[in-house]
This record gives sequence, structure tokens and C-alpha cells, in this order.
Amino acid sequence: MLTMDNKFQQLLKLKKLRSTALRLLVLKTLAGQKSTTSLFHLRKAVEKSQRISLYRTLKIFQESGLVHSISDGTRFPKYGLNYNLRDFSIYQSNHPHFHCNVCELTYCFPKLRTPDIEPPEGFQKRQTSLLLNGICPECLTETR
Repeated sequence: MLTMDNKFQQLLKLKKLRSTALRLLVLKTLAGQKSTTSLFHLRKAVEKSQRISLYRTLKIFQESGLVHSISDGTRFPKYGLNYNLRDFSIYQSNHPHFHCNVCELTYCFPKLRTPDIEPPEGFQKRQTSLLLNGICPECLTETR
């Protein structure tokens, strides 16, 4: 059975990316979250000297399809893994997200699909994203 570090190394190998301590740390941090992760949170996980490399790592991860970013209206993008680490299956790339207005966490719903909506004539669509806003189950139980 593969350890989590071995799974991260396999994921990097799958994407033909070199395995470095920082890349493994970023994957470990993203995988350890129940929701998407902000750059602020990722910066706290790395040493100050590695912060420039962190930006490059996120850019490489996005370009390779390892992670995606979502704009949830909080001024700062959030990042999430695109892979299920149990079987290395890729998540639905056009899945909706849910932003909790109480705890400010943003969740991926990778098993759901964002509807394909075509704009009126004369408009050119580049991307479709769906962001649901409301209260997450954890916050709902705390407010009852």
C-alpha cells in the first residue's frame, strides 16, 4: 500500500514533474484540507525563503492540471487538488464550488458538473464557473 508521500510522488511522476520537498509539501497541505486553500494558508506552511518558489510551484501545478484555482469573492484565489488520491482519478474539471458565508471556507463539489451555458450571440465565453453561497453543514450545526 502506498504511503501519502508515495502517492504525491506518483502524482508528480504522472504529470512528469520533478519531486521536490516544496512540491511535496504543497501537495500534502492541499490534500490535508477539507476545503480549498488560500495562498495565505500555503505561505504559512513554507519557510519565508521559499515563498517565491511557492508562487512558481502553484503556477506549474495549475498549468499541469494538478490543481485549480477558484475566485470565491474574497479577493484571494483558493486552490484545490484536481485528483482523488485514493485511485488517482481526475476530478471533474468544471465542477461547482460552495462558499460558506459564516466560516469563509470554499468547498469543491468534484462529483457535480457545472452546467454548460452558452452566452447570447456576440459574446465569447472563455470559462464557466459556478459558485454557490450559503452556510456549510458545520456552521449550520453550530448556529442551531
